Amino acid sequence: MATTNFKYRVVSGQTTQQWWYHYTYYYPWLQQHENVISDYHTDSGQHLSLTAKRLLIEAQSLRRNLPLQKIKGLSLQFKRLTFPLIIGAIVGSFAALATYKSILGYWIGTSLAISGFILAYYGWLGSWQINVELTGNHVLHYFTDRRTDRLDEFIATVNRQLEWFKTDS
Repeated sequence: MATTNFKYRVVSGQTTQQWWYHYTYYYPWLQQHENVISDYHTDSGQHLSLTAKRLLIEAQSLRRNLPLQKIKGLSLQFKRLTFPLIIGAIVGSFAALATYKSILGYWIGTSLAISGFILAYYGWLGSWQINVELTGNHVLHYFTDRRTDRLDEFIATVNRQLEWFKTDS
């Protein structure tokens, strides 16, 4: 919203108003160009951009355009990958047992056991995840390659912009 704020100020015994203007609302009919406040590129090709009005998230097959009014905040969280962890542990254990009991051939069973344990190890290593909290208790999760200082700075910038945006409107 275009806000007009004022404060009362006393100058030489008489009260005056001091006005300042803040133009944070982009009217859609003006079709103004939005300046990018901050952006972040991951190694896997994701691109996150923050403008004064929205958060843009672009991945290989996904493009999200989230207005700042609908975002509560961004956070970064470490998650273990449960699907590869569980599947890898099950496949690795059963393949090792089947090889030991001579149900599978030696090379096939050993290959499956090693592959399963590598998959379980990959799930145990986990990954960092960017969480976008939306209004209505919805959370969008985006995996990122690793945690960097630049990513932490981007998330802090987005959260500061959201705080400022919420107090202004």
